[in-house]
Amino acid sequence: MSEETSRSRSTRWWVVGGAGAVVLVVALVVALQGDDESPGADATPTATAGATTSAGAQASAHPSPTGAADPSAEPTPTAAATPGASEPPAGQDVPVPPLGDKDPVVGRGDDVVSTGGIEVAATSLTAVTTDVKGPGDVVGPGIVVTLELRNTTTEPFDATGVAVAAFGGTEGVPLSPVDSDGRNDHLEGEVAAGATASGTYVFMSPDEGDALALQVLLGATFSPVVLQGLEGV
Repeated sequence: MSEETSRSRSTRWWVVGGAGAVVLVVALVVALQGDDESPGADATPTATAGATTSAGAQASAHPSPTGAADPSAEPTPTAAATPGASEPPAGQDVPVPPLGDKDPVVGRGDDVVSTGGIEVAATSLTAVTTDVKGPGDVVGPGIVVTLELRNTTTEPFDATGVAVAAFGGTEGVPLSPVDSDGRNDHLEGEVAAGATASGTYVFMSPDEGDALALQVLLGATFSPVVLQGLEGV
């Protein structure tokens, strides 16, 4: 065999051997990378599942309240409480039914109200226990009201026909007169020009805390007089 042929065969084996070594190295690298990636792939879902479970547990432990107010929203003012029917606001008028076709002349408290030249005022109001002597009247809380009339005309005024009624509460409940109570001293007779006369009337009391109003009718030709806010008279 010639030296050239021997050298050619030797070169060929080196090439084959080198190629085999390269293939072996590549296979080893691929195997190592597969081993490294496999645990990582398994670990990733586990971590994700763990994070999901933790988040779910945290959400369950701290649930968001339904309909929670937006902290950036302006607060809504709270409406003031409406007083009960038994405790009307100060100055609230008691409903009083109309009399005839004339509008009433209205006063408050101890105001002096004038109609047709006759001045009317409530000068006192006292809480009492009724003293009944006649059938139909009831012993219980009552009020004694004193009215004063002053005749500013030039003619005498007949007070015999003066009618007085009382009403209480936010619904204007009529208060029963206690006619048999001995403290009654109703207006009657003539009131001379420029003169003053007074009369006393007893009624059952309105419910505790209810407002009180009086309605006074002097006669058919006069506008009715309504006196509101008598609690402080």
